[in-house]
Amino acid sequence: MSDHAVYTSTGERIGTSVTGINVLNHAFSGKIELTGKDADIVINEISLTETLAIIQDRLAMLQPNPTLEKEFAELANIRNEYVKLEKKLLEQKAAWEALKQDE
Repeated sequence: MSDHAVYTSTGERIGTSVTGINVLNHAFSGKIELTGKDADIVINEISLTETLAIIQDRLAMLQPNPTLEKEFAELANIRNEYVKLEKKLLEQKAAWEALKQDE
């Protein structure tokens, strides 16, 4: 292992270090799972968890609860109806917008 190489804990070379700056040249694949009350990814002091919560709130995104839906079929049915209605309305909106462009 050279002084300027960057390795994983398993010894796999993933990049080089140039004057203390790590330059990665390895493509990673797979899944990262963070669990727990404080699980988060912070990039330049910006919390990914907080950012996603703000986006979901502003877009009023439906957040299904699969555990409750298994227990209460009515809840799952309501969500399914909502998804169907949303799709129908978006299709209607797209049709109206297409008709407006033809004018």
